[in-house]
Amino acid sequence: MAAIESIFQRQVVDGERRLGDSHWQSGAGRNVGYDVLEATAAARRAVQPLLAVCRTRRQLLLRADDALDTLIARWRERPGDDDGYGIATLHEIRRDLAAL
Repeated sequence: MAAIESIFQRQVVDGERRLGDSHWQSGAGRNVGYDVLEATAAARRAVQPLLAVCRTRRQLLLRADDALDTLIARWRERPGDDDGYGIATLHEIRRDLAAL
């Protein structure tokens, strides 16, 4: 679905933009663009298989919401997103999908 792909692509563009600007270095010296890109890739991996199995747009979006809720809960438990840009990216993707 093109609308879903555009949500992911918007996040990729944002992550790449941050990588190109030293302003987005975290206190630990890591560019937060990596966190945006990593979270976007994880969300895509969670949602993409649903495209093949869901029969309706509504079913797809409901299952994607559940998949992202699970991913967000796991993301909170993992180390490495010290500045919170990864979790924020997941929430943005979830919000944008819900708006569809």
